[in-house]
Amino acid sequence: MANHTGDGVRLESADSRRLALFEDRYGPGSHERLLLLLRRPCVSFARIADKFQVTRERVRQWHALWLPDAPRGRERRRLCSVQQQQRRLLADVLFAAFVRDAKAHAPGLRIEPVASASGYLTRLATLGGRVVALRDARQSARQPDGDGPVSYRVVGYRGPAEFVYVLLTTDDFLCVPVVEVPLHGGSFTDHDRGRFKPFKNSFAAVLRATAPSPRESTPSNLTPPESTSALDGVKEC
Repeated sequence: MANHTGDGVRLESADSRRLALFEDRYGPGSHERLLLLLRRPCVSFARIADKFQVTRERVRQWHALWLPDAPRGRERRRLCSVQQQQRRLLADVLFAAFVRDAKAHAPGLRIEPVASASGYLTRLATLGGRVVALRDARQSARQPDGDGPVSYRVVGYRGPAEFVYVLLTTDDFLCVPVVEVPLHGGSFTDHDRGRFKPFKNSFAAVLRATAPSPRESTPSNLTPPESTSALDGVKEC
C-alpha cells in the first residue's frame, strides 16, 4: 500500500529546502517578491530577470515551478492588455467618481465596466447588473448674492441605460432613472423642492430595481456584502 503521507512530507520538505536556497541566494523576502512580480501580467519576464540578475529562461522556469497554473504566454499578454485598459478607465475623472460613489452609497452592488471593440466605454457602466450612463452636469445659474441654491443643467439622454449618474460637484451627484430625465434635458436646483432632489447623493433607485423578491430577501440579521468591482485589484505596472 502506497505511503501517501510519507510522499507528502517528502514533497513539503523538498519545497522548504528549495525555498531556503532561493532566499539564501537572493535575500530574505525574495521569494515573496518574485511571486508578486510573476502574478502581475504587465511585468515582463525580462524585467524580472533584470531585477534578479538572471536570464529570462530562468524566470520562465521559476514561473512553471512556483506558479504552475498561472497564465503564461498569450493569455498573460491578454490579461496585461485588460489591466492597462482598466487603468486608463480609472484615470477618467467622471468614471472614477462613479466608482467611488457607487462603492460608498450602494454597498453590495457589483460595478462592471462595459467593453467595446477598442477597450472599455468611459460613459457607460453596470451597477448590480443595471446599465448606468455617466454624465457631467453644467452649473447654469446662481442667485446674485451667491448664497442661494445652485442650478445645474442635466443633459437629456437616449440610449441603452436604465439610469443616469450625473456628477454635480466633487462631493455631490444624482442617480436618476432614465424615465425621469426629459429627452431634451432639464434643470436641477439644489433645494428641497428641486425636481431631482430625491435622487441626490443616493443610488436608491438602482437599489430598488435590484432588490430581491420577498422570497429571495436576505435575513435582516445578516450583514450586507461590501461593494465589489471588476476593477478591484488593478495595480500599477
